[in-house]
Amino acid sequence: MVIKKLFAAVAALVIAGTISISPAKAVTAPSSNIGGMHNSVCTIVSNGTIECWGDNSSGQLGGGSNATEPVPINYIAGTWQYLFNGGAGDHMCAIKSNGTLWCWGDNSYGQLGNNSTTNAVTPVQVGSDFTWITGSVGFNSTCAIKSNGTLWCWGDNSYGQLGNGSTDASLVPAQSTQSGVATVSVADQHACAVTTAATLWCWGKGTTGELGDGSHLSSSSPVQVTGSWTAVTAGQTNPDDSPGHTCALQTNSTLWCWGSADQVPSGGPVSDTSVPVEVPGGGLWRSVTTGPWSTCAIKSADASLWCWGDSYRGHLGNGTTSPSQSTPQAVTGGHAWLTSVQTHDSACGILTDLSIWCWGAQNYGVIGVADAPGANPDPLPLHRTAGGGLPPTDRDSGSRNGALLLLAGALAVAGAGLSLRKGSLAK
Repeated sequence: MVIKKLFAAVAALVIAGTISISPAKAVTAPSSNIGGMHNSVCTIVSNGTIECWGDNSSGQLGGGSNATEPVPINYIAGTWQYLFNGGAGDHMCAIKSNGTLWCWGDNSYGQLGNNSTTNAVTPVQVGSDFTWITGSVGFNSTCAIKSNGTLWCWGDNSYGQLGNGSTDASLVPAQSTQSGVATVSVADQHACAVTTAATLWCWGKGTTGELGDGSHLSSSSPVQVTGSWTAVTAGQTNPDDSPGHTCALQTNSTLWCWGSADQVPSGGPVSDTSVPVEVPGGGLWRSVTTGPWSTCAIKSADASLWCWGDSYRGHLGNGTTSPSQSTPQAVTGGHAWLTSVQTHDSACGILTDLSIWCWGAQNYGVIGVADAPGANPDPLPLHRTAGGGLPPTDRDSGSRNGALLLLAGALAVAGAGLSLRKGSLAK
């Protein structure tokens, strides 16, 4: 009887608006268990190790050799929690469950952060900290965030893409001027980050408007993009002085893009734009990732995956190899997706059942299916199960709020005092 009365009282408070259990966007460090490179992919599998496949000319598969692997059999031992994403270069970084940061592959510009320019065919540790929580790899640079919200970047800095107010390259992590950072995304020559206060900042090359501040100017220090944001992804059509683009999610779950006109969906300007333009088609979005030639986003309502951009080799996953699509196209199969990543001419993603699928061009075995044809416009299963830090779904907020309500009931029955304020049960 006491418990029934308690839950009746809580329900009355919800109806009255005294407390809320509706989901509300919060900016937190993202989870990732799959990462794309130029023509290679790595993923954390269910036993906590890392498997990689595709091109290995710079040792970017991390298994101790330079042999290309057409299927995911290249194990990196350890217990891994977070895998960086980027899609442009030939290096990869990941965070172990103990908070240490490790990188491997191409190191021509010091992008591995180990005070060297020698490639590494196995993971090398970046510094000695145990406080890394997330990060992103670009073409020749890398950025990562510590648990105190500080942002650190290293590698090439020709356009100020390290975000520290200079254009000097760095072989070790150099602290950015931006603080309170929750998530970061690095392209070839620009980068962007969202803070815990839901502000969005970009820096580096800005000649096609990819910084989103209303100008076409480059900046070695972060410049703010107007709005309230939860996630961002930065991309570049091709390495070496090519147009850049950026897409981001606002706190109301709408999706916006800016920069190179080739990657800004139609409904907006037909030329490069330096201010955010909303992706047409309506609906709410949960996540977005971009690569050199395409961008993909997951809808909130049904976890369906939609892509746009160039599809010459089928890397939009929409069943065709038409040259390009200027509006979001549904990836075939009707699956529910957790996340996706892009390489140069292909893409991979993880379903809600944790299975891994890839599609697009079979360059260097990047599809991860040994007998796959040259072009694969439909997703192919890799028969692998993902592990590590999995992205949250919209259902997570309900589970947490339900647990809090149960906790409130238990505390009340036990005679403990509990004070609830408006919004205290929100995500």
